[in-house]
Amino acid sequence: MGLPAILEKVRSFGSKYVCLTGGEPLGQNGSIELMRELLKEGYTVSLETNGSFSIKDVPLDVVKVIDIKCPDSGESNQMAWENLDLVRVHDQFKFVVASKKDFDWAQQVCRDHQLEQKCHLLYSPVYGKVKPHELAQWILDAKAPVTLQVQLHKEIWGPNERGV
Repeated sequence: MGLPAILEKVRSFGSKYVCLTGGEPLGQNGSIELMRELLKEGYTVSLETNGSFSIKDVPLDVVKVIDIKCPDSGESNQMAWENLDLVRVHDQFKFVVASKKDFDWAQQVCRDHQLEQKCHLLYSPVYGKVKPHELAQWILDAKAPVTLQVQLHKEIWGPNERGV
């Protein structure tokens, strides 16, 4: 779909909130232009990114949810680490935690870069590897200034259901 068709489809929903997610939006041609146009039309726009692309060209008013890949993901070396210094207070960093080692690593990254002073922090358990109550206890024990976030669609419909 071209930009005019996308904008027309978005308008048809009647919502003033748009979230770009799925796959990696910043890897798609035209995503920056789409965000700019949506903002011009008065939409609240959020972006969920896997953190492998720089957010430097993303309009400042877009709320960015940026993954920081923990070591157990095997993708920590794919991170655009410059993003740690490009956020605004309305943005969020999300750590997807697969083990206690990942949790401890995330805590260290937060301390080293003073992330809690930059924006909101989310910790999410890897479905099937860390139970939500287990991560919640680690957060409580560490008195970590973060929010526990679960992939609610996986809790409700299971890990293999698509389109929910």
